[in-house]
Amino acid sequence: MKNFLRTLQQGLAVMKGNTQLLFIGVLVFIFPILFVFVTQSFFDTANANITTSEKRRVGLLHDSIVIALKEPTMSREGIKKLIDTQALANTDIEEIRVVSEVPEGYVIEQSLQEGVVGSLDTNQTIYQNALGSTDSSLIFEQKPAGYRQWYAVRKVVTPGEPVRYVVSEHSLREIDSLMAARQQQSYFGLTVIFVFLIGLAYWISRQIFWQKKHQKLQAEIAERDLFTSMITHEFRSPLTAISGYTSFLKESQGLTEEEKRYVDTIETATGRLLALVNDFLEVARIQSGKMIVEKKPVLVHDTIQRVLDVVRPLAEIKGLELRFSPTLKPITFNTDEKRLAQVLQNMLTNSIKYTDKGSVEITTEINPISFTIRIKDTGTGISAEDQAKLFAPFARVGGVEKTATVGTGLGMWITRQLVDVLGGTIGIESIKGVGTHAVITFKVR
Repeated sequence: MKNFLRTLQQGLAVMKGNTQLLFIGVLVFIFPILFVFVTQSFFDTANANITTSEKRRVGLLHDSIVIALKEPTMSREGIKKLIDTQALANTDIEEIRVVSEVPEGYVIEQSLQEGVVGSLDTNQTIYQNALGSTDSSLIFEQKPAGYRQWYAVRKVVTPGEPVRYVVSEHSLREIDSLMAARQQQSYFGLTVIFVFLIGLAYWISRQIFWQKKHQKLQAEIAERDLFTSMITHEFRSPLTAISGYTSFLKESQGLTEEEKRYVDTIETATGRLLALVNDFLEVARIQSGKMIVEKKPVLVHDTIQRVLDVVRPLAEIKGLELRFSPTLKPITFNTDEKRLAQVLQNMLTNSIKYTDKGSVEITTEINPISFTIRIKDTGTGISAEDQAKLFAPFARVGGVEKTATVGTGLGMWITRQLVDVLGGTIGIESIKGVGTHAVITFKVR
């Protein structure tokens, strides 16, 4: 009992602290109880009204027979006809009889059952209880088989004639069966509603559970992003120092050839680590939604030209031709020039990285609602299977992990996110062994 009370107290405390759970409790428990109370009250009122109506109808039946009995000109055949007519008009009537009180007992004068006319009625209790019932009918209720059955009696006193009684038997089976069926239907409907409420309550509780899980996950992600950003920033400081001292050593005149080779190795490794740290920082900004975008009118051709000047040395080292074919009409676009340049530099660097001979060309196309920047190369190309996962994080396609080409696998994913932030789209058209076209499209309206 103590454990039950403790569990109940804990449940109430949880419900008080969570309005949604309180709402569930109201739905599942209070509403069905209220529905049962209202339904039962309705049926009690309906049964009371039906009983009152039926009693009034019995009284009117007896009134009509009493009036006929007091009419001097009314014959026995007329009384019999009246009884038969009333029985036909009221299907609940099982018996109507007129009984005279004589010294020998109570003699049946008229009845729906002709075989009992003239015999003594053995059920004397109802007549003895009806001694003062000359103005109204007395009704005795029985329930022989789960439904109500009434015995109604009215005493008739006529001067100069023996005391008589009007007795009727009424079966309320049909009415009670109908009300029971209606009540059963109501409670069946309540059961369906209750099941629905339980299902709804379960669904709401699961939503609360997943909401809490989501909030917890969001908090964990925020902590992870904060940790990643902090660690990455901490990595940059020593790496920048190493890079600076490496440059200082390369300029030194007292190094042997072997020592210069060591310095070059340190410089290459430091550069790769810095690129990796920068990629992680970019990913952290994108995932946390803290990337700052400052849009202003930008001359797209000028931005492309500046990016080409940055990557041109990479192309010259590999002996590649780097070309730019702009549209005749200058393109002005409201965007973040720094992020647009980052996208173009990532794509051009990638094209140069995977092109061993031939050329890398960038072109622009414009129409009334958008403009397109297309970067074409004559490199290794990308298979259809690899194109499907090209923009996934840490994806490196075409078996490059088996080659000397290095990278984090984050460049294309970062580029895709940057294009999305700038409101554009990016796609790849490529044939394995022929070359690749990277297509970047922005709407100008």
